[in-house]
Amino acid sequence: MAFNKKEYDRFILDNKVVGVKQEPFKLKSGRLSYWYANCRVLSDTYGLLSKTAQFVVGRIDELGLEFDYIYGTPDGATKLGIMANIILGKDNPSLKMVVGRKQPKEYGEPRDRFFVGPVEKGDRVIVLEDVTTTGGSVIEHLNYLKEAGVNIVAIVSLFNRLEKRDDGMSVAEYIKKEFSIPYYWLSDGPRILPLAVKGMSSELKAKVQESVNKYSTEKIKLS
Repeated sequence: MAFNKKEYDRFILDNKVVGVKQEPFKLKSGRLSYWYANCRVLSDTYGLLSKTAQFVVGRIDELGLEFDYIYGTPDGATKLGIMANIILGKDNPSLKMVVGRKQPKEYGEPRDRFFVGPVEKGDRVIVLEDVTTTGGSVIEHLNYLKEAGVNIVAIVSLFNRLEKRDDGMSVAEYIKKEFSIPYYWLSDGPRILPLAVKGMSSELKAKVQESVNKYSTEKIKLS
């Protein structure tokens, strides 16, 4: 199942995953921005969820990663992680089905406190995330997985805003430094945002550009 980058980018645009607002708004990370990336819309229907999961499986296959199952971070990537495992399970009926708890149980073993499913020490796991901004959500779940003793093979994000953290590092740099885990993504802000703002007013583009310049790890020219 090959991954087609251009086809995925068009899929992102066609389903209005990336958009712009007239006034700044607060992201989950707490930052103010004029533009957003909402990958949860890709889980709204079976068709969208299935297509997105196929892109994910194709990207993972392209990377040549060896793993036992995919773990979707709650709640944004939970459904997608399940669907990706269902696709993979067609050729591997013994593939585990593991779901993360958004709020850990107060007591119990790590496999029961943090997860629903047969998590075991030594499992090779790919962590799936929906949108990457500062990495706060995925880092929280990396710690849960580490406590459970699994081997995190890689993190794969549907969309990476490619923004600097408050410490000046990109999320991929931070994860590599602190966890020694590679970080991959299917699409990102520098690729999609210039296409998403086409046809918008110069004034709005200027506002988005100012927002982008403040945090982006790469230069993005919108006009």
